[in-house]
Amino acid sequence: MTVLSDLYAERQVEGYGENHTSGGSSLTERYLCEWADRLTYKSLLIGAALSDSSSYPGWACTGVNIAPRGWETGETTPNKAELTATYQDRTSAAASGATNSVALSDWAEHWEGGGEAITVGRGFKWLIDNKSVGNDQSGVKVFPHATITLTGNTAKAQVGKGNVLAKIGTINNAAYTIKGVSYAENTLLFQGADFQETRNVASDTVNPSDHRAQVTIKFSVRVGATWNEFWREDIDPPGWDEMVDSAGNQPYDPATFSDLDPKNW
Repeated sequence: MTVLSDLYAERQVEGYGENHTSGGSSLTERYLCEWADRLTYKSLLIGAALSDSSSYPGWACTGVNIAPRGWETGETTPNKAELTATYQDRTSAAASGATNSVALSDWAEHWEGGGEAITVGRGFKWLIDNKSVGNDQSGVKVFPHATITLTGNTAKAQVGKGNVLAKIGTINNAAYTIKGVSYAENTLLFQGADFQETRNVASDTVNPSDHRAQVTIKFSVRVGATWNEFWREDIDPPGWDEMVDSAGNQPYDPATFSDLDPKNW
């Protein structure tokens, strides 16, 4: 019968290491075992406490690397397997992470302003000689815009995914405030979100639907026009205009953005 205490007795001096940062701590240990027992020990290690659990309470194994050792010429399998186990301090990791009660306004923001270049010409005249801009003539007009990403942690990623899917490609149906800045109605486009599961909460093994994740939520901002306005050169004077279909629907659907806030997940 394979038990972890037998594996712990084969702990190797080389390969031990600790890593401590402001975001958490990790530790690695190496063990030797019979090649045939490697997968069994791997399964026992994942999620298990550190061998010195009294000195490292709250730590658990989050990953195992397997390497062959003692592979003799002519043999079809190695004699031994070296297991490198990585442990994390789940107590400090859970304490440092945000919870689902934290609002979007508390997440870290990356804000980037830029410009969208649009070729213009038709519908304009040259100032000096008052001639219409010819078909072979044009200029470039830069329309300002911004991109916003907000990154934080949540223990309600499964709920948040549904909210994100329901709102991708929609625009704000009312003024919406992000990090103290109010964006006018229909000027904010929700582009989606990235979810990176971290699984660093002890309750993960009890309630898989509560796995923690780092989430990045993405928006684009239109300045000087709404997302349902498009540049037209064939009108006098050239400018922004809206599109509608036969039923009066516009390309971008407006939506309420309140359920994009993780505090509402």
